[in-house]
Amino acid sequence: CSVHEGDNDGYSGLILAACSGSLDLVKFFLSKGASLSERNNNGDTPLLLAAYCGHTKLVEWLLDHGSDIAERNNTDMGVTISAANGGHLDTVRFLVEKLGALAHRETDVGRYTPYLLAAQRGHLHVVQYLASRGSDTTATTLRGLGAASLSVEHPAVRSYCTYVHGLSPLEIACDLRDVDFVHQLIRSGVDVATEAPAAVR
Repeated sequence: CSVHEGDNDGYSGLILAACSGSLDLVKFFLSKGASLSERNNNGDTPLLLAAYCGHTKLVEWLLDHGSDIAERNNTDMGVTISAANGGHLDTVRFLVEKLGALAHRETDVGRYTPYLLAAQRGHLHVVQYLASRGSDTTATTLRGLGAASLSVEHPAVRSYCTYVHGLSPLEIACDLRDVDFVHQLIRSGVDVATEAPAAVR
């Protein structure tokens, strides 16, 4: 059989291996002629699906071995949005640390950011992390929907998104008691007098 065979949804052996998080299988299929540019019918690459499924080590390996950080699927979802969509905090954290502000500015065809999509899916820990790291908590989709509106089916997420709407990363990090990141922000030059909550000042 051919290494390039896929099912009716376009999932090849390599793409399925990426979904499962098996680095050994990924390496095997690549050694047999598979390509990291393979896509399923939705346009998802091995990198995008590894991110969606939360396989952080595999995401890191793929980026180190030829996958493109700028890959997008048919709805323009990139790697950070895919990880946020899947609700995988470790993978999101890795990508934010690697990409910095670029990770927060990633949008899909509906102008969903990683923050907005995580809110819609109800992934509270991802929402909290992205908000504290600089995601625009006032962003809206192409239809004008903000995080609180998108998370209506997830009361805890909706409440949190309403609470942090418009707050600075420093205020959010303080609220989360993320001491290490608060110190990092201060060392980077954030003005505590203007950006920290009154209780911290």
